Amino acid sequence: KISCEAFLARLHKDGQEYFAQVEKGKKGKVRHGEKCLGITLRPTLEQLRDEERLVLEYAALLPADHVPLPWLRALVSKEFPECGQDAEIGLSDPWLDVVRRLLSLRLLQETGVLDSAGNPLVVRMHRLVGDVVRHGLDKGRLEQRKELLDELTVERTNFLGENWLRAENRWELTPLVTMADLGMDKGDPLATDLVLALSSTLFSIGQYRIVRRLLACCLNVLVQSPESDHTDLALAHNNLGEVERALGNFPEAREHVEQALAILERSLEPSHPNLGTAHNSL
Repeated sequence: KISCEAFLARLHKDGQEYFAQVEKGKKGKVRHGEKCLGITLRPTLEQLRDEERLVLEYAALLPADHVPLPWLRALVSKEFPECGQDAEIGLSDPWLDVVRRLLSLRLLQETGVLDSAGNPLVVRMHRLVGDVVRHGLDKGRLEQRKELLDELTVERTNFLGENWLRAENRWELTPLVTMADLGMDKGDPLATDLVLALSSTLFSIGQYRIVRRLLACCLNVLVQSPESDHTDLALAHNNLGEVERALGNFPEAREHVEQALAILERSLEPSHPNLGTAHNSL
């Protein structure tokens, strides 16, 4: 903890030059607000323990309104194994202690999504807080965090694909779909793979319009990318055709399946099983 005097001194030191520019009209209001937040947060962030700071670093890479705490726990436990172990009855739980502290500091906020024990399952992080945390990471550390998060995302997508029948597992769909949306907006190569994997699960539970929107965006990305795999492009067309068929849009469904078939006929041997799948869809 720091005293009020020390905090004000820090604000003055970090912001004196910036505030002078604001007064002269050289800085805009939004930029001013972001700068103020960065200056205000820095002393708080510097007081965090390593595991608490690591939680925020991963949270800053996730959708701001859909931050799954079990994902953060799995990632942080790689460096701090004690956070991955449930405490014995009567003892303090290291992971819950971390979560409660970050919630008490308002660095994370509850969303009302709870697990069976009544503990927060999904939280949110203010977008500007996420910006401050990300900007504090060097390139190497940021890439490392992103790589581990990508691996976990693929793992959770595969898990959901195999276990979607259990309704209690489906809460992960929302953060995964949001990650896919953000990834496509940012041109993340993982995003199209994520959409193609999620489309089967979403189709199975009847979320046709969500699947159609995701696959349409995915197709747009794949068509514009010269490095796109023909198999992915054909799969996206085929899956979108299945969705349009389920919605009763048969001309659109036929068009997409025919495009999938044409792509596969140009790139595969006549006896390849994927051609059989496309013919069956048609």
